[in-house]
Amino acid sequence: MKPVKKITRSGEFPDSIKSSKISLPSDTFHKDFLKELYEAGIKNDADIVVAGSLMFQNENPEIRGTRCPPDFFVDNVSKIGYILQSVYGCFRPMWGKLFKVSVINKQRVYREKRPIKIFNGADTLFCLDMLRLSNSVVGINKALYYYRMRKDSLYKKSIDKTRYSNYKVIYDESKKLLLKWDKFNAVTSRFISMVLYYSLKDCMDIAANATNLSIKEKIEVIEAILSDEMINEVIRKNGLLNNLFSDIQISLNTIVKKCS
Repeated sequence: MKPVKKITRSGEFPDSIKSSKISLPSDTFHKDFLKELYEAGIKNDADIVVAGSLMFQNENPEIRGTRCPPDFFVDNVSKIGYILQSVYGCFRPMWGKLFKVSVINKQRVYREKRPIKIFNGADTLFCLDMLRLSNSVVGINKALYYYRMRKDSLYKKSIDKTRYSNYKVIYDESKKLLLKWDKFNAVTSRFISMVLYYSLKDCMDIAANATNLSIKEKIEVIEAILSDEMINEVIRKNGLLNNLFSDIQISLNTIVKKCS
């Protein structure tokens, strides 16, 4: 397969993936993806190099968006806490980055001693671990990774009443990292709470529209979220409880509508 054409920083869409009829894997790269990330990593002796991504719908590639970090370099990883809202989204997936092998080896040992098993959010957990164990990070303000979003993806199919608990783990690990960096404050607390909130909203949306769940199972997903004490405390402290109740009502209405 020929490399896709270069895109601009503003997210110009590559001609080679404008048609959903062509045969492409779920993900593909800018032709200079490895070159740009590797050179930035070598120049700065960085443990992590992260670039941006261009995400497009499989059914209609013209529906797309970019998620890019700012251009930055930190030789003290705790400084990421100052720009958390600008970079966190880029550290949710594992793709779109280069990591030093030595830090990956540290992460493997770290998790062997502190095992956590989650299905949804495993990429984010890995990235949080890598940030915890790294010293220096470089960000490249270019979309160099192309991600194809599919309506039938595993993310949108895998749902049960325990899925939401995976996002509690991500919240907890994010908080621990911010505390380690001495960057857990009102701003960062609300931000990771918003990340948790939108993850819960996704769970309810997916459950409400799922074709592989019974009505009882869909309701159980919502009940599990609503009855969780930790969820209620975090959401309430950050002024998001009314938002959550509103989303629950929307999900219940969707379930009723699909039954009628």
